[in-house]
Amino acid sequence: MFKNKENLVEGPISDRWGTWISALTPIVDEETGNVVAVLGMDVDAGNQFQSLLLYALFPGVITIFLSLLALLGQEIIRKEQKLMALRAELVAVASHDLRAPLIAITWAVETLLAGDYGNMQKQQKEVLQKILENCHALLKMSNSVLELPSLQEKRMELADRFSCDMIAVLEEVMKTLALAAQEKGVEIVLDASMPSTMKAQGEYDKLREVFSNLISNAIKYSRQGGKVTIGYAKKDGHVIWVKDDGIGIPDAAKPKVSDSFYWK
Repeated sequence: MFKNKENLVEGPISDRWGTWISALTPIVDEETGNVVAVLGMDVDAGNQFQSLLLYALFPGVITIFLSLLALLGQEIIRKEQKLMALRAELVAVASHDLRAPLIAITWAVETLLAGDYGNMQKQQKEVLQKILENCHALLKMSNSVLELPSLQEKRMELADRFSCDMIAVLEEVMKTLALAAQEKGVEIVLDASMPSTMKAQGEYDKLREVFSNLISNAIKYSRQGGKVTIGYAKKDGHVIWVKDDGIGIPDAAKPKVSDSFYWK
C-alpha cells in the first residue's frame, strides 16, 4: 500500500454507521523515503452528494429564475403599453367630445362680439375677446390630442419645424392668462434675465401650449397675491424657467413630474 506514495480516495463505503468517503495520504520519511504513517479522514457521503447535487443544480436554478424574471418584465411592459393605449384612447374620445361645446361657445362669443345682440362696453368686449382666444386655444389643443397617436408613431422631423420668437410666445401666453392671474391676484412678470428676443426651432402653437400649461399651473398653485416669474438661464443649453411662490412639489413626486397622466 502507498508504494507510489500517492494519495488515495476510497468509497463510498457503507457500514453500520453510514456511508463514507475515505481520503488517505501517506507521511513519508524524507531521509529514508519510506512511508512511516498514514493520515486519513472519513467524510459523510450523504452530505457530499447533497453538496455535489446543489452545485450541479445551482446554474440551472439561476437560469430558470432569470428567465422567469425576463418574462415578468415583458408582461409588465405589455400591460403598461396597453394601459397607455387605453389612456390615450380615453383622452382622444374626451377631446373629440369637447369639440362640439367648444365650437358652440366660440360661435356664441363671436356673435356677441359682432354686436348681433346689441352694443357692449369696452371692458365687456375685452373679457369676451379673452374667452374667445381661450376657446380657440382649447380647440387647437383638442386637435393636438386627436393627432397624438399619429405623432407617436412618426416622430416630427426637424424639417417640419420652423423658427419662432420665444419672447413672442411667452408674451402671448401671459396675455391669454392675464384674466386668470387677475382673479387669483397673481402677478406674471418676465425676469431681468430674459433677453429681448430669443429665436428657437419649434412649432409656435405647440410651444405656446407647453408654456401655457406651465404658467397656468404656476398661477393655480401660487398663494393669493403672489407672483409668477419667467426667466432665462444658459447652462448646457438654453433654459426658460417658470417660478412661483406656492407650496412647491414634494420630493417624492419630483421623479414623476415628467410622467404622463400623473397628478399629486
